[in-house]
This record gives sequence, C-alpha cells and structure tokens, in this order.
Amino acid sequence: MYSPFPQLKKEAIELNDLKEKVAKHIFSRSLQLKKNSSVLIETWDCNADIAGAIELEGRLRGHSVLTIFNNSETFVEFSKKMPKNKKVNLGKHELSLLRNTDGYVFIPGPELSFSSTSLDLEKLRAATSYNMEWYRTAAESKLRGVRVTAGYFNSERAAALLGKSREEVVDHLLNASLEEPAVLLKRAKGISKHIRTGGRIAVDSGDMGVTFKAGKEEEIEDARTDDSDVKRKSNMSALPGGEYYRQIIGATDGRISFSSVTVGGRRYPGAELEFSGGKIVSYTADSWDDQERQNFDMYIRGKNNSLSYLAVGLNSRLKPGYGRDVDVSGTVSLWLGQAAYGIVKEPTLSVAGKMLVEGGNLKV
Repeated sequence: MYSPFPQLKKEAIELNDLKEKVAKHIFSRSLQLKKNSSVLIETWDCNADIAGAIELEGRLRGHSVLTIFNNSETFVEFSKKMPKNKKVNLGKHELSLLRNTDGYVFIPGPELSFSSTSLDLEKLRAATSYNMEWYRTAAESKLRGVRVTAGYFNSERAAALLGKSREEVVDHLLNASLEEPAVLLKRAKGISKHIRTGGRIAVDSGDMGVTFKAGKEEEIEDARTDDSDVKRKSNMSALPGGEYYRQIIGATDGRISFSSVTVGGRRYPGAELEFSGGKIVSYTADSWDDQERQNFDMYIRGKNNSLSYLAVGLNSRLKPGYGRDVDVSGTVSLWLGQAAYGIVKEPTLSVAGKMLVEGGNLKV
C-alpha cells in the first residue's frame, strides 16, 4: 500500500508510558471534552509516535479522531521556492475541518520553530501567513486546542541547539507537560492577588533593578483550554505550560541584567538594559555579534522601545535549558513590545514589600 510518508514505515511507532501519560493528560486535564467529541490531531512526520498515543487514547475514550500529517521536507522546499509576497490561505477543506472540530491537538515540527528551523524568518513567516486566519476560525468555531511543544525539538539537529540529545529533550518536555493545571493556576493566583492595577512592582537582578506599574491586562497559561479561554477567544494552550503575564504601564526606570534575550524567536546571549522614563536609553551586550546588535537596534525603534509585559514561570517539573525557560518555576521575564523578551538573571520580584520571587525561587 502506498504511503506518502515512507519514513513512517522504517520503524514501528513506539507507545511508551510517558507518551501514554501525556495523551491521558491531554484529554482529562487540558481539553476535558464532552463524550463523542470530534478530535483533529495535526502533526509533523517526526512526531508520529506522540500522535499515535494521543489518537489511541482519544479513540479509547469514545471520541471520533482524525490524524493528519505534514511533511517536513515538502514544507521546507515549498517555503524556499514560493513566490515572493505570496500569501498562504487555508483551503475550504481545512476551514471545514476546523469548523466541525471540538478538540484540536497540534504537534509542531522543528521547522515551525523560530529557534530551530532551517529557514530564515522571512520565509517562515510567509509560509505560515495563514496563522491569523486559523485563529479567527478557531475562535468562531469555539474549539478547544492544545499545542504539544515537545515537537519543536523532535530532531537531532533541533535538540543539538540545546546541547542535548533528541530523546533527552523530548522526554523532558513531555514529562513537564504532566504538571497539573490546577497547581499552575493556584500559583498564578498567588501572584495575581498581590498585583494591583497601578501598583508599583520591582524586579531586581543582583545589585541592579527596574520598577514599573502594573496594568489591567492579565493572562494565565495553565496548560488547559476551558470555557473561559474559549470565551476570551484564546483557543490554544501549550504543553508544557505554566506562565503568568501582567501588563506593564507607565514609566520604567533602572537597569536590569538578562541571562538571555530573545528577539523574534532568535535567542541572544545575556545583556544589560538601562531604562529612563519608560524608554531604553542604553544597553551593554559584549557577547553579541554585529548582526545581533543590528537586529536589536532595528527592533527597539518606536513602540518596541519600552517594556510591555511581566511574565513569571510556574512549572516546577521543567528545568532550564530545554527551550521553554520562560515557563520554569521562578523565572521572571520582561517583554519589549510583542516579539522580544529578556529572562532576568537571578531574579527577585516584589510588590509593595511582598516577595513573590526571590533569587529565582517562587515564594507563593
């Protein structure tokens, strides 16, 4: 029988205990679908074993499950050869699937990750220009979705960027996906109750720090998509998850040290940024090359030249160095605009004298 994915025939799909546990977690915790729901699993070819475990669990629970595969090599070739300025739209068959789906599980591949793709960012953005259309349709359809982020690193090349083996990275991210959403939510609320709109917040790193005020906007990533998420049109959660976000308003003053800075999905080494009156007035980044400096200088022009969000990691199962550092319990991140953030080095977070994070340890 012909298969469009011959690589899937080379080795049997392995359904180990960890993948089975994650599959059960998705249906019992992350999505909590009604009986006899329609479930769509979209996966990249490298993640067939993870998708197989999820499909099996869904069928055992009585759901109607359809799994579709994306071919990595085809995606890369298309992205390289697609005409310039071409926009990719969803087909009517894809729209129909989304509009008639209750639960959606997405397992991305390394080629979709800004940090591990073999494509340049311009080509990757062009090849995925259907994203906004997808999210609009998902919101209209009120589907509940989850993204299994272990798929981003499920290749030897992608894992090598983290200095680890493919199996080590994937297994760690799958294990961290088992953190209970209720626990993540409790930790987030422990932070939230101390942060008030207009209240002064201090983030320190060693002998330096910044202060700013909290805005009204707040978001909690507790690794599940429930009724409140669907109502807010936030139809996708992430596994592993675990992050608390709060809007930053008003003037930011001070100097802060970051262990790393990520701009447009690209991770740069550490840097120190100085703020005055809410704007970046200088930065020191001795280990950045000329291209990184140029990219950062271009990014912080205009509205991106100020802090936008505070984020605190909540996941105690997750360790640093596995591509999801922002979710690690006690991590403090500060966002610049919508597409850049710095992870604060040895952070301390306090509000009106109440210590919420001390030396990278969550205190709530």
